[in-house]
Amino acid sequence: MANNNHGRGWWRAVASAGLLAISAGVALPTRAQDNGTRITIDAAKSVDLRTAPELPAVPRPPDLVTNRPTMPMADYLAAKNAAAAKIGGARPQSGTAPPPAAGVSLYTQVGSTNESQTTGGNVLPPDGDVATSANWLVQVNNDVVTTLNWFTNAFAQKKLSTYFNDGTNFLFDPRVVYDPNWNRFVVMTDGCSPCSGPATTSVYNILVSMTEDPNDGFWLARFQPNATGDFADFPQMGMDLNSIIITYNNFPSTGSFDSRTFAIPKAYLYNGKPFFAPTFTGGTCTIAPPYVLDNNAPITCCSSAPAPPRSLSAR
Repeated sequence: MANNNHGRGWWRAVASAGLLAISAGVALPTRAQDNGTRITIDAAKSVDLRTAPELPAVPRPPDLVTNRPTMPMADYLAAKNAAAAKIGGARPQSGTAPPPAAGVSLYTQVGSTNESQTTGGNVLPPDGDVATSANWLVQVNNDVVTTLNWFTNAFAQKKLSTYFNDGTNFLFDPRVVYDPNWNRFVVMTDGCSPCSGPATTSVYNILVSMTEDPNDGFWLARFQPNATGDFADFPQMGMDLNSIIITYNNFPSTGSFDSRTFAIPKAYLYNGKPFFAPTFTGGTCTIAPPYVLDNNAPITCCSSAPAPPRSLSAR
C-alpha cells in the first residue's frame, strides 16, 4: 500500500487532548505538565500486513530488566518475601467444594502462542493483552500477534518485529485496544536499542488499523517517549472519545523514577496527520489510563498512592 503524503517531515500540530485529570493520589509538582517534554513523531507510514516482509526479532539483551519495581529494590524484595511467607496461611483447610458452574460452555477455541514460540528467551512475563470487535479478535504477547475473524476463521500470527516493521529494536510489553466509535484497532509496543547504559534509547511503535480488519492497512507511528539514557517501561493504553491515552513508567539514568501520561488526538493519529503531544510528568507510582467511550469530563487516570487527589488540565 502506497505511503500517504500527509505526514511528511516533523509532526508539529498541537495535540489538544481536552481535560485530563490525574487523581487517586499521584503526587505531582506544581508544573506537572512539562512543556519541555513533548512527544514528537516522525512521518507516519501506511503499512499493509498482507505484503509486509517478515523481519527477524531482535534477541532479548541479557542485561535488560523490564517491569521494574517503582519502589527501592530492597523494599520490593522484602514485600515479595513477606507475601511468599504467608502463602497458604489464609487458605481454608476444610469445607465443601464450590458448586459447579451451570450453563458455562466453551464457545470457540483459538490457537494461540506458547513459550516455545518466542525468540531469545522473551517469555517472562508474557505481557498478554487482548481486544475484540464484533468480527475480530486481536491478542498480543511477547512476542507474537494473533488475529482471528470469528465468522470466516481467517487466522494469522506474526512476530512483533514483522507486525511493527521493526527489526532494529528489542520489542516487549505489547498493548491493544479496540475503538468501537471508529471501528479500529490500536496496537502498540515498547522497544529499546540499546537497552542499557548512557545511550539507552526507548521507542514506542503504534499501529492504527484503517478499517476493522487488523490485517489490512495500518498507520504506523514510531517515536522516542523520553530522553536518551532513560528507560521507558510498562506502557498502558486507554482512551476517551477524542484521544488515545498512554501512561508509562520512566526510569531516568540518574536512578530515579517518575510515571508519565500523554494523550494523542484520534483525529491526527487515525489519519496519519502530524502532531506533537505534551507529557504530564512527576507521578510517584504507576498510573493506569481510563477506557471511556463517551464525552463526559474530566477523564480520570487511576493510581494506587494513598495521598489526597490532585488534578490538572491540559492547556
